[in-house]
Amino acid sequence: MATDPRAALDRLFAAFEEHLDAVETLQDDEAPVVLATSDALAEAFENYDESLYEEYGVDTPLVVYDGDEEDEDFEFDDLDDDALEEDTVADDSRAGRRDGPGPGGQRRSG
Repeated sequence: MATDPRAALDRLFAAFEEHLDAVETLQDDEAPVVLATSDALAEAFENYDESLYEEYGVDTPLVVYDGDEEDEDFEFDDLDDDALEEDTVADDSRAGRRDGPGPGGQRRSG
C-alpha cells in the first residue's frame, strides 16, 4: 500500500522536530529518548523516500547512516590523488575553465 508523499513528508518534519526537542533537552546522544527519536527519524525518512519513489519514481539524494556498518564499496584510503587531480583538470579544460571565476564570480580552484 503506497503512502501519500505529502503525508510522509509531514511525518518526517514532525520526526525532525521531536529529535531536535530531545537533543536540546538532554544533550546526550546516548540517552534512550534521543536514540528512540533518532530511530523514528530514520524510519520516517525511509518512509518518505519510499513513498516518493512509489508515487513519482524519484529517489532522494540522501542515505540513512546507521553508524554500525562501514561502507565496503568506498574507502578514502583507496583514492588515487593523481587520478582525482587529472579528472578535475580534464573536467575544467572541457568546460573551457581553469582556475577562473566560477558561477557568481567566485574563483574556482583546480
